[in-house]
Amino acid sequence: MAKFDKRSEILGERRDENMKFTEDGNAGGATKKVLVDDAAFNKVHSADNMNCKSPELESMFDIEDLEVDNYIHTAEETQYKTIIQEELNREYVEEQLAKEAVAAAAKEAYEEHLRNCPKDMEDARKLAADVAVAMEQTKKERRQRRALQQRLKMPLLLKLLQRQHAK
Repeated sequence: MAKFDKRSEILGERRDENMKFTEDGNAGGATKKVLVDDAAFNKVHSADNMNCKSPELESMFDIEDLEVDNYIHTAEETQYKTIIQEELNREYVEEQLAKEAVAAAAKEAYEEHLRNCPKDMEDARKLAADVAVAMEQTKKERRQRRALQQRLKMPLLLKLLQRQHAK
């Protein structure tokens, strides 16, 4: 609800009771009065927050009105900016595609080299594949064993708890 404020320097001004005026020192050398929400101001300037700087508060008061106007674009400016970004991004995408093509060619050459490798290399690759399969099987067996142990432990734990409560 709006009310008259004794603190206001403007006679007859009506404003929300949670709002107050404060001086903004970031007004380009001159101070100006800025309307600030009391609840938000008190939360930011409470005893807990006195030793730390709030990035929200800094970012809110550090940006001047003229700077804000530079960030807000018209539809035409937005369209131009989109065209520029697409043009710049197109070059980046082309570079990434070229890098991927080089990597794919290198991978293909490496795989071709492995296909033409001697018998010793072939045996080593088979051995590595067999070891990987054996390791995976061992992990699977361990998981199954742990699950079985957990299932067996639960009834025993329940029986122990029942005995203790019965005493």
